[in-house]
Amino acid sequence: MIQEQEAINEELKSANEEALSSNEELQSTNEELETAKEELQSTNEELVTVNEQLGNRNFELAQLNDDLTTCSAASIFPS
Repeated sequence: MIQEQEAINEELKSANEEALSSNEELQSTNEELETAKEELQSTNEELVTVNEQLGNRNFELAQLNDDLTTCSAASIFPS
């Protein structure tokens, strides 16, 4: 009876150690994921800024294109 309890206790101790080891690995992985998430958020913010700048530049170029088209038409068909 005592030997059985000791054997069960050893199995439980071993299972507990495995669970603790798995938990440490999961915590480490979680920290790595959190770091990667922060890096992605930072990159996303930079890309949003660049996208806004390119959108503004695209608008400016469209206006210039319209101005050139108007100028070109005016020079071809003077009033």
